[in-house]
Amino acid sequence: MKLHYDNQRVLLTGASSGIGEAMAKMLAAQGVKSLVLVARREGRLEALKQELIQTHPNVAVYIYPCDLSERTAIDHLLHYVSREVGAVDILINNAG
Repeated sequence: MKLHYDNQRVLLTGASSGIGEAMAKMLAAQGVKSLVLVARREGRLEALKQELIQTHPNVAVYIYPCDLSERTAIDHLLHYVSREVGAVDILINNAG
């Protein structure tokens, strides 16, 4: 079964390295509309964002550095996403 990501809005946690970073690159290459990348390491998120913008200029990339083990961080993330991105079509919960 081939999945289609065209025009999807994806929120990806644990995106700063490893599987999360690889998934972000794969999703951008497969035509997602926007990616919300979440992880604790802001510098790594920013570097990934810049790489994705250069290689896939049609993908909107948002970063939100936070520690999702903190309850208030989750509330702030949800507020940010609703304000900046709108509805998310796909959640990939890769944090931790």
